[in-house]
Amino acid sequence: MNFDIKAIKEEQKKLAKKILLKTEFDNVKYIAGIDNAYIDNKIISVITVLNYETLELIEYKHSIGIPKTPHIPGFSSFREVEFLMDAYNQLEIKPDIIIVDGDGILHTKGLGIASHLGILLELPTIGISTKINKGHVKKERIIVNEQVKGYALKTRDKALPIYVSPGHMIGLKKTLEITKKLLTGNKLPAPIHLAHKFAIKLKRQEKENK
Repeated sequence: MNFDIKAIKEEQKKLAKKILLKTEFDNVKYIAGIDNAYIDNKIISVITVLNYETLELIEYKHSIGIPKTPHIPGFSSFREVEFLMDAYNQLEIKPDIIIVDGDGILHTKGLGIASHLGILLELPTIGISTKINKGHVKKERIIVNEQVKGYALKTRDKALPIYVSPGHMIGLKKTLEITKKLLTGNKLPAPIHLAHKFAIKLKRQEKENK
């Protein structure tokens, strides 16, 4: 398998410079959630689309395939993004914003999967992670180099917080506002929670078909 790590590093730096941390949209009608699952050497990518006001599921699509690049810490978005793009391109209803299970700007290299996908699709994205990979938490704010870059949100009792950060084309304030609206009692925001459930179901089906 050919994998030019030097070229990927350069591409990562180039893409990170394109991140826009500014909210330039007003109304949100449809919101999507994305989650990935792994089975053997395959990636399962699921995208759900919900009505933003009611959080009713409108549609979901998925993509399953074998990645072209190996797993290298810090560069997983280059391994996963083609499957996320494929799932997105199957949608009949395109979302106004996408919530991604993964980092936004809190990625160790500054380009999490949420930011990477947002840049490629030219859509607002938010990253939601269950672990903190950069910075430290101070009163729910995640501080990196003395600047607020995200938030640690306790979404239910006796659960560890989720770590929220802008991905692309959205500011910090709007990131927090939208994420809080999507919390319905589960640990993860509704669009990702549903995507995760579908991913588990598909993973089970893949195992049964082996």
